[in-house]
Amino acid sequence: MKVDSNARERFEDLGIDRKAATLLAKSLAQQIIDESDGSDHPLSGIVYDVWSLYNEGIPRCRFTVEDETDAIRFKGVFREDTNRDDCLVERTTTCADHEIQRILQQNGGGTLQPES
Repeated sequence: MKVDSNARERFEDLGIDRKAATLLAKSLAQQIIDESDGSDHPLSGIVYDVWSLYNEGIPRCRFTVEDETDAIRFKGVFREDTNRDDCLVERTTTCADHEIQRILQQNGGGTLQPES
């Protein structure tokens, strides 16, 4: 998971640490997978970067900030639901700050507010 400097600043302003950003990435990835179910190219899962046998890994993705809308952009690498392991595709979605807070609260991230 990569977070560019603009997205990192936004996450800090929202009180989102790396653990919450990982939860956000997993939640957004699941939404993209769910939305692909009825498409011509359904997705079976997001690709994870894993470093050791006992490491659960983190989603292979990137958070940036859109210049036009100032929304957080999530871009992830997914596997297409085929019999081949090499069918990887990128998918992108954007979220406003209030959507990020809602997603984290719904998925156990709690209320993540900046510290005073």
